[in-house]
Amino acid sequence: MKKNKAKDDHDFKADMRTIKNEDIRNLQNTFSQFFGSKPQEIKKYSSKLKKQVYLFGLVISISAMGILFLTQKVNFVEF
Repeated sequence: MKKNKAKDDHDFKADMRTIKNEDIRNLQNTFSQFFGSKPQEIKKYSSKLKKQVYLFGLVISISAMGILFLTQKVNFVEF
């Protein structure tokens, strides 16, 4: 079994162009799984994701302002 592995290691040649093309292909597959492969699907899902990100940011901002407001009004230590 070790002989086969050693033989495979000698046959492997790291070519940056091949590696880059494989990475691009993997990224395109991942992108198409999330957003679809057609331009109309991409627009639909990307706008949906953008709305979710904005909504999440708004909720976090309002929550942070609420917490800051409440903690400034309440004194935990009396002087």
